[in-house]
Parts: sequence; structure tokens; C-alpha cells
Amino acid sequence: MIQRNFIVLLSAFSIASFVHIASTSGAEINDCQCPKLACEADCETQTDLTFYSEKCAGGDRVKSCSRPTCIPIEDAPPKCKLAKSKKTGGAAEVAADGAGAKVEAKPAAAPLRVIGRVKFVEPDAWLTQAGGAKTALLVGVEIHEKDRIATAEKGRVQIEFSNTNKLNITPNSEVVINEASDSAPSAEKKRMVLDLIKGKIRNKVNVKYDGEQSFYQVKTRAAVAGVRGTEFVVSVEEGEKDFISKIETLEGKVELSDLSHLQKTFVAKNETASFLADKSTLPPEGELVASNSADNLAANRIKGRFSDVTPLSDAQILDLNRVTLFDGPSAPTAEAKSELAKNKRSVEDQDMPICAAPSARLNECAWTCENNPKSEKKCRTDLANVTCVRRICNANGQWSSPTRLPASFHDSCKGTEPVVRSCDY
Repeated sequence: MIQRNFIVLLSAFSIASFVHIASTSGAEINDCQCPKLACEADCETQTDLTFYSEKCAGGDRVKSCSRPTCIPIEDAPPKCKLAKSKKTGGAAEVAADGAGAKVEAKPAAAPLRVIGRVKFVEPDAWLTQAGGAKTALLVGVEIHEKDRIATAEKGRVQIEFSNTNKLNITPNSEVVINEASDSAPSAEKKRMVLDLIKGKIRNKVNVKYDGEQSFYQVKTRAAVAGVRGTEFVVSVEEGEKDFISKIETLEGKVELSDLSHLQKTFVAKNETASFLADKSTLPPEGELVASNSADNLAANRIKGRFSDVTPLSDAQILDLNRVTLFDGPSAPTAEAKSELAKNKRSVEDQDMPICAAPSARLNECAWTCENNPKSEKKCRTDLANVTCVRRICNANGQWSSPTRLPASFHDSCKGTEPVVRSCDY
């Protein structure tokens, strides 16, 4: 009898233990699953991923998950506004997780502020906004945080930010304005962070940053160029095995480091250096921003090496300016004066015309109405094939490629002949 009772008790204990283990295992599996988060279809677009880690299974395990950053689509259907108004605090509801529970995403982002404008453009160049809208660039177009600017084979763009910094984007380039808190008057930390996806950009940094709480950075898939106030060029190039991030400094000093900031070097005025990253250790292109967390980079540091820091020759500087120094309202540089000297022209003699057809002085602009009907005295930009274009007289005595102006600039052009005067930008 005693033996029988013992067997019964043992069986009951075994069943209870099994139920507890099964229940715990199921809880662990459910608790350690990442929620399936997604932007709301037809209403939002995903711009980035934020990675996070948290304990699960009663603190015995750690799960690593991600959540999307969602931006409202421009001109979204009316249903999106209706759905948003029904949600608490304006939060956007997303797909259910594995357990059937609803997960609330962050509140919809506030309208992005204007941080600069296009001051110079040569086609083809275009802008893709955070909401997904893609438009061709024209002079005067507003630039916002999270905008993506791209240029084709002959496209060039100059952006002047509201804080007076300037960015020149060369042909076959692409850059994302990841952060621009330095353009917000009330921001405690003044920061500009640019993600160079491909190509080459020239940065004219007029604002002075402290390098810690405030900074100006250009990031590539493998490296970071950080400055406090200077002028420099960043370019990226893919070799057979290496991804090359190159710095050419024209004023001041640039700190060049890998993404983890564990390796770094300094590139002073009229010097150049590169970081050559092993392509096999790079994060995927879509994870350029998301992979910049300190924990992730420390554990998965990109393998690479620095080239020697070498001086830029006069010929290299002239060629660099030829490619990256766009026409603008600034005074002629020393390199521009050198080119004029080679052409036997004196830059001090500003009254001497150096461009022809039409005649103009250095840095003067010409406005021409193209394809205008011969009988029209006004520039008929209201017609489909009529355009008012602007050119600037370069330091080498040649007219730049034309910049197409919006139709609202029709008064800048005459219908019959070019107009030459001081530039309006």
C-alpha cells in the first residue's frame, strides 16, 4: 500500500513537472520572439531601422530585435488621416506580433524643417524626400533633414544651409542629410551628419563646432570624417577588395576614423589620406546608419587600414577645385587667380571682360531665354519648350553649363537677347 501511494505521488509530481517545463518553454519561446513591426501600408514609408536588445525568458536570455522608423507619405489617402485620429496620441498602429497583440509605434514625425536651399544646379540632379517623393532639383528648392540628393553623369548641386555652411555635390554622387540639428535655433546640440552613399562632395564648414557636443561629420559605409570648422572633400570608391574612403583637406584639419572611432588619423591643410576597408567586413548598404551604435561596432569592428598622409601637389589642388569648386557668389580663390594668370589675365582688373558671346566679367551671370518665339519680347516660360537659363562667367574665361530656372523667373530673361549683370545668388 505504501509502495502504491509512493508511485502515485511520483507520477503526479512528474506530470506537474512536465506541465511546468512545457509551460515555461512555451513562455520562453513566446517571450523571446521579436514583435513583427511594420510601417502602415499606403500611409507611411520606412526610412531606417533601429536595433535594440532586451532580456526575456525571465531574464535568462537576451533577444535582439529591430523596429522601423516610419515617415508619413506625402499626399497620403484620406483613410490615413482618419486612422491616425482614432489612435491614442497619434501613434501609428502596426502589424500584430506572433501572440496576436497589437504593438504601438512611435507618434508620427513632426513636419521636417527647412535647413537650406539649392543655390546652384546643373542637370541632371534630383531630390528624394523622406516620404518617398522624388523631384528634379532647381535653384531655390528647399532642403530638409532626411533628404537624399543624387546627381547623374553631368549633374552638380550646391546647397547653402541656413547656418551658412555649403555643400557641393559632384556628378554621379548621392548623399543623405541624416541629421541637421545645427540648423535648429533651439537645439542644445548642434550637429550635422551627412551619409555619403557614393561619389564625391565638397564641404565648406563656416560654423565652429566643439567636436564633442556639437560636430560636423561625413560618414561612409566604412569611415567618419569629423571637423570643427574647415573645408574638405570626401569621396568613396570601391576596389576589388577594398572600400576606399578618401579625405582631401583644403583648410583646417580633418579627423578620419573608422566607424567605431577605434582607429583614426588626422589630415591637415593641403594633405590627403584614405581609409581602406575590407569589403567583406562592411555592413550592408541599407544598414549604414543603423550600424553606428557603439555596442554593435565594438563587437563587429570593420577591418581596414589607413594610407599614408601625403601632401597635395599644386596640380592636384587645381584639379580638385576644377571638379568640386562650383560657380557661386564667393570671391575668386587663389587657384582661380592662378588659372587667370596662366591665361595672361589679371584678376585684379575686374572691369576687363573675360567671357564672350555675350561679353562679361569674372563671376557675372548671363540670363538667356531659350526656344522663345522670335516675335516675342518677353520670355514665354509659360510655353512648354521655353526656358530661362542662367550661366556664370568662370575664372578661365568660359561660360558655365546652363542652369534651368523655374518658370517664375521669366522676368529675369528677355525674349530677344541675353541679359548680363551681377549674379542674384
